[in-house]
Amino acid sequence: MSALSERRARLLGALYRAYGEPASWQPQGGGPAIPLTIRRRNGEDVIGFGDSTAIVAVGELRVRKSELTTAQQDDLVTITETGEVLKVSIEPRLTTTGLEWLCEPIPVP
Repeated sequence: MSALSERRARLLGALYRAYGEPASWQPQGGGPAIPLTIRRRNGEDVIGFGDSTAIVAVGELRVRKSELTTAQQDDLVTITETGEVLKVSIEPRLTTTGLEWLCEPIPVP
C-alpha cells in the first residue's frame, strides 16, 4: 500500500470511529451476518419534471471495503442500536478511492 493509500485508510478509520454506527450486513444469498460499522447520510434532492420540480428524500449508506469485500443489491443491513433494517436498493459501487462501498438503502417494513 502506498503512503497516500495508508494515510487515506487512517483518516477513514478516524471518520468511522467518530461518526460510524454499528450494524450487521446480511448478504442476499444467505450466509452469516457480518458485523461492521456503517456511515449514513440523509438529505434531499431536487428532481425536475419538465416545468415542475419535486423534492425527494435521499439516503446514502457507506461501508469500508476492508470490512465488507463484496456488496450486492438486495443485501440487508440491520442497525445494531435501533434494530432498523435497510435493504440495498441498487447495485453498490466503490468510491473513487476504492476504500468504501456506496449504497442506496430503503427501509424494510
